[in-house]
Amino acid sequence: MFIVYASSTQPINPSPKAQRVLTVPEIWKGLLLKCRKPQLFVTEMSDCEVLEENEKGLKRVVTFKEGMGSPAGKTPEDIVYFEPMKAEFHMPATGTKIANIVSPGASGDPADLYLTFTFEWPQPDVKPGTKEAEDKSKQMQALGTKSVKHTIEVMRGMAEKGDL
Repeated sequence: MFIVYASSTQPINPSPKAQRVLTVPEIWKGLLLKCRKPQLFVTEMSDCEVLEENEKGLKRVVTFKEGMGSPAGKTPEDIVYFEPMKAEFHMPATGTKIANIVSPGASGDPADLYLTFTFEWPQPDVKPGTKEAEDKSKQMQALGTKSVKHTIEVMRGMAEKGDL
């Protein structure tokens, strides 16, 4: 089986003088909201039902929009929290694993923060070493980069409205 491994890192506060700076507590609140209401952050999802939650994480069922997601329809997910640094997502039905990681930059400035998403996407119908595998890897890498950027944009909009 072919597995796409991808990651993308984006600066959270790329130009602090030109925009509102997001703090680690705000980013963590945003990640928790993304866990509870992913449809606000992930355009491919239309709904989420949280089945249970505690201080260590949650279990949920997400609904993908028609024609999107793998598998389509409702998918259970387990999420583990590592406050305030990381949330790990696991889809038992597919073996997909995703991590959302907040990390400081080398400058030591509290505004110098990065958001990284890592992905492990099993592709059971794709053969390793093929053009299809190469194309799928490129497609998923682009999707990952888009997802990180979109998540930061949504968090920034929420913070500006006072919702974080």
